[in-house]
Amino acid sequence: MSDPPVLPHRNESPQLNIAQIRQVPEFGQSVITGHRHHITIPPPPPPPTPEMKGGRQTSSCVCLTGVAALFMIIALLLVVIILLLIRCGWNPQRVLDGNVSLTASVTTKHVEIYDTQTTTAMSHLPRTTTGVIDFTENHDQNESTYQTEMEIGTSSMLPSSSSTTTTTEITITIEAETQDYQPHTHHENNHEECVTPTCRAIEMLKSSLDESFHPCEDFYQFACGGWIRQVKDQLQKENATATSFLNEIDKENTKFVQKLIERIQHSESGATGKVARFYTSCTSHPNLKAVVDTFSPSRDTGLNSAISEVLAHFLLQQRLPFLSEELKRLLLLSGNETGYNAEMCTYLTRLHFPEVVAKLYVQNYFEHSLEEGVLNLANKVWKTFNSQVSYHTDWITDLRSTVTLKKNLDQLVIYVGYMGHILDDTLVNNRYEELTISTNSSDFISNWKQLAVLYEERKNFMELELDLNTPLANAFYYPDVDKVFIPAGIVQMPEFHPDFPDVLKFAKLGATIGHELGHALHFYVNGVTSEYNDRLYEVFPSVVSQKCRDNYEEICACVADQYETYEVQLPAGYENETLTVNGTLTSEENVADNIGLQVAFTSFLQNEADKLWEPLEGLEMFSREQIFFIAHAQESCEAYASPDVTVVRMKKGLEKDSHSPGQIRVLGSLSNSPDFSKAWECPVGSKYNPDRRCKFFPRILIKFVLQMHH
Repeated sequence: MSDPPVLPHRNESPQLNIAQIRQVPEFGQSVITGHRHHITIPPPPPPPTPEMKGGRQTSSCVCLTGVAALFMIIALLLVVIILLLIRCGWNPQRVLDGNVSLTASVTTKHVEIYDTQTTTAMSHLPRTTTGVIDFTENHDQNESTYQTEMEIGTSSMLPSSSSTTTTTEITITIEAETQDYQPHTHHENNHEECVTPTCRAIEMLKSSLDESFHPCEDFYQFACGGWIRQVKDQLQKENATATSFLNEIDKENTKFVQKLIERIQHSESGATGKVARFYTSCTSHPNLKAVVDTFSPSRDTGLNSAISEVLAHFLLQQRLPFLSEELKRLLLLSGNETGYNAEMCTYLTRLHFPEVVAKLYVQNYFEHSLEEGVLNLANKVWKTFNSQVSYHTDWITDLRSTVTLKKNLDQLVIYVGYMGHILDDTLVNNRYEELTISTNSSDFISNWKQLAVLYEERKNFMELELDLNTPLANAFYYPDVDKVFIPAGIVQMPEFHPDFPDVLKFAKLGATIGHELGHALHFYVNGVTSEYNDRLYEVFPSVVSQKCRDNYEEICACVADQYETYEVQLPAGYENETLTVNGTLTSEENVADNIGLQVAFTSFLQNEADKLWEPLEGLEMFSREQIFFIAHAQESCEAYASPDVTVVRMKKGLEKDSHSPGQIRVLGSLSNSPDFSKAWECPVGSKYNPDRRCKFFPRILIKFVLQMHH
């Protein structure tokens, strides 16, 4: 197995201090926005003239001294007024009327220089800029234009003098790399701007809480209630139906990918140009929704018989690779038919050109400097997992199983970000060389047919799936190749930042890594099989003894039985309905949730053991353990637009989804954690501190006696 690709790192960049920096609400591109404002510069007062006073001419020196004193007093008053205005939130940049030029590469995520009063984006720049880009707004014909270069730190950008009243437009040239994006949020108490990643993460964590719920009675609502209210309002505004914490990141990733695709020129050579042409033929198709509905067998198309017959034949002949659940998920994210073509065509482009889209995403959005921090976190979680499996289980009963498990864990590969082959233009172009893609909407079906055939030829290639998942806010374990993949799409705020305190790193992305390691353990114990031509083949066998497999299965059965008892909480008005979890269907994911939480929390304690805990500003009322469990639970937050949607989505999910609903994922994993009940002092026998727990690592040190025979 090859090592993860080595990615370049970026130098830390100075912060622009000509204005505030915040996160752009829509993931489209990195932007720097200069707001134009007009200022009227009055002419200087006329010079003093000699006057007669009391029949005598006043001395010129005395007159000038008096005027100078007056100006000094006025200047001091102005300084005091300006300082007071700034303290009250006034932004000096509002007095500037001008546009902004960028002469350096933008190396951050979503960056916006904005006015603190209006907070409105006016112009956009691509994420990486190698030359000067000017963006301007319409202005009056009688404006005089000045151009000046401003170094970072310069406080004044007005012309040094002016003898007449004029409206000035100033072009600011910035010659520096921008720093990481900062959202425009405020502390509750002191109203200072929240600019650091930790501050923003804490603000989000706090605003997501609903402290009207008791942690030991309904921790899901305690941790997610505030977030659910906020997102529910947004869903209703967007006419969307449902979302989750990670889906919110995915939605923004999709918007960003869409804008990257739309920026490509049709004339570009190679696979990239074919992406642009296919996307155009798709978005301009007048009956795209009808076509997609026909290809999705679970939907009633209502098309006339002639069109249905043609498309049905096309579907049967080419076996277009549509997964109805993925389509439903896409439609769920879009919510309504506004912009349907653009979102669906973005999905199809991602599906059929995964390497090209992955490269676009990585080059324009992935922070390469984050890879080291993620690998460092993954290494810590992996070490804890290895130790827990080797020395802290009571279900591995023989030395041979311990040794073989450890050997497999030592060989496990963790990739972060993306696979290196996406940067090989020659390789990628050769894959699409035989395709002829047109921009005409009338050629969309032909374009699609070619891509469907290519997909069928490549669908069993592991790298295809890795590339397809690169922009996703998720993580994956691939048992066939024994690799954990942490895509670029999840390595971002609010999921991860190297400046986060460890408690947030381990509770969020750390537990996600632990979850994937839990999947690896499941396959190490049970072996890996693959289906081919309706027959099961063993890819690699179990690495433990039959006794260990039986012991492990007992704990998995404990988890399945436990989850079978859980009833899903439904909204008011549905008290007479009862929905329960299918513990067998969701067993593997539930087991991974439990293992991931326990490993991440143990790893956090191990790595924090020698550190003095400093309470986080704004969360002083919570211990570090409590903060860990809050941040972890918020990863499973889900929101629905209405009670009816909640019930419909829950029913469908319980029938088909291998994941339990968010509220059950929180309840199941935390109720099995004695650390949780200890942190929140939940009484024995309560909902989150049951008498019986299912534990994979009971923290019992197993000692083996090795007998030597001579």
